[in-house]
Amino acid sequence: MLSREDNELMCRVGPGTPMGEALRRYWVPILSSYQLPAPDCDPVKVELFGERFVAFRDSEGRVGLLDELCLHRSASLALGRVEKGGIRCLFHGWHFSVDGAVLETPNVSDPRFRSRIKAKAYPVREAGSMVWAYVGPAELEPAFPHWSFFDQPPERVLTVTLVVPCNYVQLQEALLDSSHLTILHQDAFKRGSSIDFVSSVNSSTTAAVSDPKVEVEDTDFGFYYAALRAASTPEGDNVTARVTGYVAPFYCVNANGDLLGLIVPIDDHRTLHHFVWWSDTKEISKEPHSADLLRFTGLDEDTLHKCGLHPDTWHLPGKPSRENNFHQDRTAMRNGQYSGLHVFFPEDAAVLTSSGEIRDRSKEVLAPADVAISRLYRTLLSLPKAIREGREPLGLSADLSQVKGRNGVIGAGTRWQTMTDQDASAPADKASSAMA
Repeated sequence: MLSREDNELMCRVGPGTPMGEALRRYWVPILSSYQLPAPDCDPVKVELFGERFVAFRDSEGRVGLLDELCLHRSASLALGRVEKGGIRCLFHGWHFSVDGAVLETPNVSDPRFRSRIKAKAYPVREAGSMVWAYVGPAELEPAFPHWSFFDQPPERVLTVTLVVPCNYVQLQEALLDSSHLTILHQDAFKRGSSIDFVSSVNSSTTAAVSDPKVEVEDTDFGFYYAALRAASTPEGDNVTARVTGYVAPFYCVNANGDLLGLIVPIDDHRTLHHFVWWSDTKEISKEPHSADLLRFTGLDEDTLHKCGLHPDTWHLPGKPSRENNFHQDRTAMRNGQYSGLHVFFPEDAAVLTSSGEIRDRSKEVLAPADVAISRLYRTLLSLPKAIREGREPLGLSADLSQVKGRNGVIGAGTRWQTMTDQDASAPADKASSAMA
């Protein structure tokens, strides 16, 4: 249970809020690269932490991020023309480069005028088939982090971006909740699949799939949490372990080790949810791998449009919502389907959004399986506290290339920390544990 005051502090991210100021201190994943597919393509609206921006790819392929409203008369640059090395405001033709320099002012002929002004531009990097930006104080810009998948060629990296109409914390909770995996998503796993993600879950769960022992251990980037389940093998009694990494403040490293969930607040009530898969061997961004993976997880284009999660159409009327019960199919449920919803991530989106735009955590009753959830709250609340006390927030300088998810079978007496690159000699009492 969380107090209403702490819940407000954790969930409110707009300008001037303590959490909003803390989140602005990090590099933020803002787009999948495919959303800006080519030089001079259409610009994309970007909303972060209650503020509005525009992203565009110039004629040389460089990505820029500017405040959405033109500095001249505040027309939206999202309506603009991307051409000739920059983005042009439709209203009076003012033309801006990716660094905010004013290239042309058609209604002001004196070149000295444009040399004295500059649009607000933000540092941008493109890596791992994602676009990243820093929108915090310029003098506090941190080093750009390096994830291990940055080292993979683009054909071995697959990304997808969706919009979910609820607070960001609710989505982060879902990625840290192993006990719901084979309950809510049981229809998906019953279908079976050759996809690594599916075979890993199916092979590492037992009859007690929804009843794991959960342990959490703090790290310099956030925490690792392990879902542990007893398993009998020909070699004797063992434990299947799924170890997930939480990297403050945006990331969940899936136990499969090849999937990263990136969760970024648009505002208090909407969230950007990115996924990144990568492989050391497979060209998963190409067919048939990409289609199989996205279709199974419910993240293909057609499903995202249908379920009201696609960045281009989430806002259209008639989409699944609390008001229409997310188009749940009760007939299918009576005929044996469990949820009556489109399987996997759309199931998560519906269940999480059903709680309301911001869930009142002062009324929740956490179970023993929710140890990672309570640790998430504590970790997030530490960020504005660090800023207030003049300290660097958690994870800002951590080596993210070493953060790994893990799953597998270990001996009954083996500590799961040996599966990660953490210090395996740490005393057992560092971990919080509970039976779920």
